[in-house]
Amino acid sequence: MFNLTRPGRIPHCRRRPAFCDAIITHRAPELSEVTYETSGDPVTVRGWAPPEDADGIKLWMLERIEDAQLMGVYAITVHVTPAMARVLVGDDKPGQSTEGPNADNRAAVESHIDKLAATMRNGHWALNGETIIIGHKGWANGEPEWFINDGQHRLKALIRSGVPGIPVLMAFGAERGTIYTVDSEAKTRIVGAQLSIMGTQNATLVAGVAKLLLEYEKYGRFADRSEAPTKAEILLEAASKDYELIEAFSRIPRHRVMTRHRRALVFCDIVFTYKAAELAEEFFEDLYSAAPKIPAVRALKAILIGPAAPTAVSDTVEIIIRHWNAWRVGGHGAFLAGRVSGGSFPLIRSK
Repeated sequence: MFNLTRPGRIPHCRRRPAFCDAIITHRAPELSEVTYETSGDPVTVRGWAPPEDADGIKLWMLERIEDAQLMGVYAITVHVTPAMARVLVGDDKPGQSTEGPNADNRAAVESHIDKLAATMRNGHWALNGETIIIGHKGWANGEPEWFINDGQHRLKALIRSGVPGIPVLMAFGAERGTIYTVDSEAKTRIVGAQLSIMGTQNATLVAGVAKLLLEYEKYGRFADRSEAPTKAEILLEAASKDYELIEAFSRIPRHRVMTRHRRALVFCDIVFTYKAAELAEEFFEDLYSAAPKIPAVRALKAILIGPAAPTAVSDTVEIIIRHWNAWRVGGHGAFLAGRVSGGSFPLIRSK
């Protein structure tokens, strides 16, 4: 956090008096406390609150870049509004910008904008230390040229989300040319890795099951990439189903062939239990036994451990559900060896 009072002109001022006079006479704003609504308790964040009008925002940005001329690269917490985001990136449309601070940045990805917007809209956005990077590249018309080196998707998502603002850490002072190093050596942290950090056992599998549960609850089918649940939603789902996940994983026998279907088995165990707990217990106890007695379960186990066992989780889920349904209507399930519906979760019978 910085609250600067400029001691006087800086070297650039002798060459650019009109720009620097405006900057020096404009005092740095006081830090503001803003309370944000979240999916849990409201969170109050202390940070910089830029003006709301476009000209004021541009002047504020120029001030911060001038600070970097004195101090080098630094970062501050900023309360970013949709008005500020529009000054920075223009609009929330995907594709590549050709003018303004976002010019020549990589083309924005529609699906990623939508995911981030959903995260903000659902109250899952958090100030986690990741920065929006403002780079500069020389001077033009007596003012420093500045660009978005990193953060265009977050800014476009804010415009699209409809929320009044988000807190972000904004970094100033990087050279424009360093944009080519942003994320060049980064490894994306998948949800499983985040759950592992939180101490979750079988973290990658838990993340996969949580994703399936969200798809089942939200869409009734296996979601494609454009509508897949966000990381924040998967983390919350995993946390809310923690007990059920642990119980379901613990029931699977340590059988080499059966364990490769763990994601589908745990998902079905949880969903069936919600439908009819006692019947679900009977179904899976029989499935995990050495010699299943229920005809439909016996047929299902033969498929799962056989040479033609499905490899895709979605296929396995469908086959398990259809054999459950066959059992509930008194069938043996032998005719259900393949996937039928092509992507939807079959209706799960409770009786």
